[in-house]
Amino acid sequence: MVVYEDTYMTLQEANELISKMYISTSKERVFWESLSDTDKETLISSFTLSIDNESMLYRGRKAEPSQDMQFPRIIDGHYTDVPYSIKQGILSQMLRNNLLKNSDFSELRENGVKSFADGGGGKIEFADISNVNKNNLDNSIGINNKIWNSYFADWSLLCEV
Repeated sequence: MVVYEDTYMTLQEANELISKMYISTSKERVFWESLSDTDKETLISSFTLSIDNESMLYRGRKAEPSQDMQFPRIIDGHYTDVPYSIKQGILSQMLRNNLLKNSDFSELRENGVKSFADGGGGKIEFADISNVNKNNLDNSIGINNKIWNSYFADWSLLCEV
């Protein structure tokens, strides 16, 4: 994992950000701390590369035309390193994706289950997509709308994704 080659942050920086963003008992932090350093690095790099592309339409231009990644950039005539909020957004979406992917509920929904009852009175019904709060949905880029608006929107020229 090399900053500006396949990631925007070091593992140490990611660990520090996560400890500031999530309390120790949150599902995100518990998941993160259960991973090996190698797995953490793999997740950080793969998700960073998934959002490091021209379709994000980041403001400004690359600081050096030959650089591999979208940041650092020249925005409004000023050199701009990777914004703190972009790093937070990367970690938030990365954790969200992995927690959803690994959840039992996600597996049930993918298999077409619309509701589940345990026989003892407990029941789960999955909402129809038309009844879901728009902030809980992913946009056309695959980033949760709430995460997009909180961390990425200020750095992109995309208005509605």
